[in-house]
Amino acid sequence: MKRVSLFTLCLCLIVPLTGCWDIVEIRHDAFLIGMGIDQVGENRIELSLLELDIPPSTSGKVTQTSTTGNPYRTRLFSSQGASLAECMDEIQEKIDNRFTLEKITFIVFGKTAAQKGLSEHWDYLFREFDLDPSLHLLVAEGQAQSLLAQEKGILVEFINEKFDVVPNFLDMLLWRFTPAIFNPLESSYIPTIDFAAQKLHYTGVGLFTDSRMTLALNAEDQKIVNLFVNKEVNEILLYSDETKKTAFQVSQEKRRIKLAPEGARISIRLKGMLTQSAMPSTPNHRIETEKAIAARVQQSMVELYGRMQQEGVDLFGLGERRRQRGLNVSNWEREFKTFPVTFEVTVQILSGSGKME
Repeated sequence: MKRVSLFTLCLCLIVPLTGCWDIVEIRHDAFLIGMGIDQVGENRIELSLLELDIPPSTSGKVTQTSTTGNPYRTRLFSSQGASLAECMDEIQEKIDNRFTLEKITFIVFGKTAAQKGLSEHWDYLFREFDLDPSLHLLVAEGQAQSLLAQEKGILVEFINEKFDVVPNFLDMLLWRFTPAIFNPLESSYIPTIDFAAQKLHYTGVGLFTDSRMTLALNAEDQKIVNLFVNKEVNEILLYSDETKKTAFQVSQEKRRIKLAPEGARISIRLKGMLTQSAMPSTPNHRIETEKAIAARVQQSMVELYGRMQQEGVDLFGLGERRRQRGLNVSNWEREFKTFPVTFEVTVQILSGSGKME
């Protein structure tokens, strides 16, 4: 009886222990949070992986420190090769800890890589790795490796704060950009960034056609792109003239695209408030200001869209809209550059209570 009881007791102690044998502490895993892809030759790329370095403290708690005051400390692993697969294998040998990319939150493409085209990397990334479809895409003004080597956790903090430090940041996620990689009838965009003097700078936006960045715009032109794609329009400041003495802050936007076989008409209606004004206080003050702002915005849209047409950037997806309506799009790449598009912009100034003045 005693032998049976002893055997039963041992069995009860062994069963709960079996579930703990495969536990690995977080510091034993390579906590990779960022990726950089550069073009360093005609058929050669450089892959960089950013690891969040989380050393255990003496008290057993996890501490995060950095020399720049940010709560993150990072390490960078880079490798050059003919393909992502070759680079990934070499980096795997450099990292002693377990290797996973499921925690990657952003991918930075070097400017040269973005201009050459991203399609050759897409299949491998999706086929080989379980990447989060909501990760953020960015384009560096120079090399991605150089930017990640300098960022010291600043970019990580920028991503984690959801870009609150940069009003009107035009974000792009992996799942939203992917259709433009495989569909020549629509274009997309990725924000551009730079790093200088230990500060991260949001420089504008890159416009893509057939997975290639064909047009790079500055932060001022990016405001118009914001209005084109109807994303994050709050806090956009528009002006009635170059003196910038009359400022209009957009709070709402409504956009309508009327497509016909012979052309398209794009109507954009903006509502917002004046943050400053140099216009005289007359009964027609509001109407004159609305017309001045609308005319300047409309002219900016016409000019920017002309540049987009020259580079084949169909940001409105007019080609895809025509295809869905059963229209012939076999020569759309050529036809788009001369396809007539007219803009109509109206502006309404609201009072502080949200009503028209």
